[in-house]
Amino acid sequence: MKNRVLFITLVGVALSAVIVSSLVGCGGSTTAVKYDTAPDKPVVVLTGYKAIAPEYNPGAPETIVYGNGLIVQKKDPYSYIAGMAAGTQVASILKKLQDQGYFDLNSDYASKQPVEGGTTTVLTVYATSKTHEVKVEAGAQPPGWDAIVKTVQGARAPNMHVYNPSKIRLYATQVTSVPGSAKVYEWPALSDDLQNAAAAGSKGYTLEMEEAISDWTTIGNAFEKGSLQEAYWKTNDGKVYSSVYAYPVFPGLPVGR
Repeated sequence: MKNRVLFITLVGVALSAVIVSSLVGCGGSTTAVKYDTAPDKPVVVLTGYKAIAPEYNPGAPETIVYGNGLIVQKKDPYSYIAGMAAGTQVASILKKLQDQGYFDLNSDYASKQPVEGGTTTVLTVYATSKTHEVKVEAGAQPPGWDAIVKTVQGARAPNMHVYNPSKIRLYATQVTSVPGSAKVYEWPALSDDLQNAAAAGSKGYTLEMEEAISDWTTIGNAFEKGSLQEAYWKTNDGKVYSSVYAYPVFPGLPVGR
């Protein structure tokens, strides 16, 4: 069965919404939290950073909630789903985060006992007046943190569909030899894509729309078959590339987040 792909057209006028609630850290006073409801403005972003190979996009966002109700959720390094929720759901998520004490937390929690292979979790809320960000290393446990993270991870919209990013940064390294046991795939997209990515080095090569979606799904299919670290790609001009991966770029988020 073919997956249905959700395409989001970013149009509309920037508006703002207001949530009124009591923040414990403000002496019980009522504070209005405003956020932008434009379709390209993220409001809540959850990201996990882990010391693993870049092929697996360790710093790609896990959850994004946009002001217009679009919710994007990461399933694996090359698989996202998305759907449109009612605008009131954005307000509900923020209200619940406030009730759980998110806005009273400090900005950084270091672990007293570093956890090998652990994930550093970052939760960011973009309000119109201020960006509130909390970073928690693996092993640290600020008050209510697990419940706060679950609130964001549990954000859903009706009829969530496959979401392929329409903008990516492509990375590749050209090689002159291939180990005998290596997996060699035929690169079905434009050979110039890998050539340009290799030339761009650590900056990556930016692709958009159809080219981005094509390359993203190509690499995603290889991920489902096995380790990307062991994969080599051969283009139609006979050149071979390794360390090929694509990083998703989402509207409104800084590159590299």
